[in-house]
Amino acid sequence: MYGMNKAILFIFSGLPAVGKSTLAKSIAKEFGGVYLQIDTIEQGLKDLCHIHVEGEGYRLAYRMASDNLHLNNNVVADCCNPIELTRKEWEDVANKSGCRFINIEIVCSDKVEHRKRAEQRRSDVANIKLPTWDDIGNREYHKWINGRIVIDTAGKTISQCETELREKVSEILSPTTGNKDTESIGRPLKGIIIEKLCYTELVYDRINRKLGLHLSPHEIESFVSRIIKSTDDADFQKKGKNYYITNDAAHVRITVNSFTYRVITVDKI
Repeated sequence: MYGMNKAILFIFSGLPAVGKSTLAKSIAKEFGGVYLQIDTIEQGLKDLCHIHVEGEGYRLAYRMASDNLHLNNNVVADCCNPIELTRKEWEDVANKSGCRFINIEIVCSDKVEHRKRAEQRRSDVANIKLPTWDDIGNREYHKWINGRIVIDTAGKTISQCETELREKVSEILSPTTGNKDTESIGRPLKGIIIEKLCYTELVYDRINRKLGLHLSPHEIESFVSRIIKSTDDADFQKKGKNYYITNDAAHVRITVNSFTYRVITVDKI
């Protein structure tokens, strides 16, 4: 369904001041994703090009996301994404790149709390003019039709929201649930990991450096797959968000993210 690209496009949506950027940054850190914030892109266009920005920021973000998805990098799109058009366009970016996407809507159901946040919030984006509470209330925002993760941040701590979001994303990406291939159900963990392994450009250099090798990316991928295939099932351990695959014969331990199947590192043991 998704071709050979195993990257994920995380598409955030929601009104300003609901906690969207905080959670988007959390997901970017969790999944090693390229973080694209529409506010930064749009304000950059205003500052550097002195133009009135409408859809230009989104369209530039689509191109940046596409470039990274084709490199097998996860991407996190932090944007209001308020209308059906932009939602479809983001999904088109993922589909054309042959990768998965996850829609995530952040809301704050408590209007009093939402207003307080809007009036007290600050931004790291230089020169940006934040919307007022009235601006937020008058903003066009279409009701969602398609499926998505919904996180209501009202009355919750940041940590609680991050945990809830992480669990919901994990459920979607689980080999036995969510939008994974149904043929994965019941298959041995080793086979699932080998099939879904993915890499970033940085990890190739990291593996060569740690193991004292000089292999090409293709050679590294073949090397890692061979090690995993030859490892006993009993030597696959899941701790926290990672799988740790220990092969005593080869004297290496491979660390793989259990959500994205991204190879994090290979260490000597």
